[in-house]
Amino acid sequence: MYTLKQILNFIDVQCVQGSVSDELKFNDIETDSRLVSIDSLFIAISGTQADGHDYLDAIGNQVVCVVVEDDSMVPDHFTGVVLKADCSRLVYAQLAKLFYSPEIDKMSFFGVTGTNGKTSICYILESLLTYFDEKIGVLGTNNHRLGEQVWSSELTTPGPKKLHLRLSEMQDCGASKIAMEVSSHALAQKRVAALEYDVAIFSNLTRDHLNYHKTFEAYFAAKEGLFVNHLRGGATSVVNGDDVYGKKIKPTKGKLFTYGQRLENDFVFRVVNTSFAGISIELKYQDKAYQFISPLIGEHNAYNLVAAMVALWARGYLLEDLLQACKSLKMIPGRLESILNPHGINVFVDYAHTHDALEKVLLVVNNIRKNLNLNSKIIVVFGCGGDRDKSKRPLMFSVAKNHSDICVVTSDNPRTEKPMDIIYDIVGDDASVDASTYIEVDRKTAIFKAIELAEENDILLIAGKGHEDYQIIGTEKKHFSDHEIVREALSAL
Repeated sequence: MYTLKQILNFIDVQCVQGSVSDELKFNDIETDSRLVSIDSLFIAISGTQADGHDYLDAIGNQVVCVVVEDDSMVPDHFTGVVLKADCSRLVYAQLAKLFYSPEIDKMSFFGVTGTNGKTSICYILESLLTYFDEKIGVLGTNNHRLGEQVWSSELTTPGPKKLHLRLSEMQDCGASKIAMEVSSHALAQKRVAALEYDVAIFSNLTRDHLNYHKTFEAYFAAKEGLFVNHLRGGATSVVNGDDVYGKKIKPTKGKLFTYGQRLENDFVFRVVNTSFAGISIELKYQDKAYQFISPLIGEHNAYNLVAAMVALWARGYLLEDLLQACKSLKMIPGRLESILNPHGINVFVDYAHTHDALEKVLLVVNNIRKNLNLNSKIIVVFGCGGDRDKSKRPLMFSVAKNHSDICVVTSDNPRTEKPMDIIYDIVGDDASVDASTYIEVDRKTAIFKAIELAEENDILLIAGKGHEDYQIIGTEKKHFSDHEIVREALSAL
């Protein structure tokens, strides 16, 4: 429990009503007006769908202190203390740390941002650190986890209260390190404003989330914020130097190391060989060259793997030991995840839901088909999410058409949009739909159709949902797993 005087030492606000007293004590902070109690400090957040200031009247005098940006919206009948902030979101993040995780600075933090690759890099960090018997907590798109303990995840990066409660829980369970995906939304909305990272990793930047950020420049600025505002003293930034936006990142603290296939990078790699069994990589740093193998598949995973290795090397791990640890990496759920079957069909489930991610995955399977001299088709099943960036929809179709033999266009998470309207946005003019394109609005039927079309040695990619075990139709989240449907369809052959 904190007194109001203690709280004011941690936040920059102006008291515009009432008096500061040690008699006012709080054991909780809240942004949801439905959950407040007399011991809560309510913070009014101007959100994307609702404004907490609109609920101040409903709260009445259920609380004795509120934090607002606009004090003119505080009702006359409210008799408690009013604190005015320039940014309520910043105050929320700061107080969430104070109330729920005041000791977390004792842990080491790895933050990963970028359009694609965040989940994979976090999985690789977790796997490599586990190899060295480190206890690492992970927060990301798939879930939150620490060893065998797994919690569900609704957002790539949770809001401040849930975030700091989870970090404290992981610390209490023995975590000494945290690897977390840091989304552009989280950075723009200051969800991680109270965190500083020992290592910040940038994977890449491609078109996504423009429905929220509006411009690509704003999207990049949000990502860059990790390197400008959230580094500890002596931190290390690990940046994809092959990415045009990676070249623009200028960290404000610590050291910067770049990685990629271009010779100007600090760490230079090349993929020696790739197959459905994994990749062989040559990595050069200064005057030394190393060769190693990994069961992960594809050039994009080579980028993810090298990023994680450089991050750990920067924290004192020997490259030689990291190369050895790479051999034991496990398949990343929903990332080119193979579904074994007795029919000789190469079936993969992948989370690729941007045109860049889909292109990278399709290039991987095309290269493997070429290297193995397979006389086979590449079939891709994909859709686009509703209530999201519409501009990427025709780009997804263009990529799928250019890098596969058969496209099955279907639903992803349509949300509140009509599924067929999304599909029309994807395929555009009817003239672009030919005999190699199938349209099936029902995702289960689409997967069954793709497997029906597949023959021995064919490559089938089910893209867009990956690890997800749900589909959002309207506002309802229904159970749906690509993995389960694929296995059901395969068993029906």
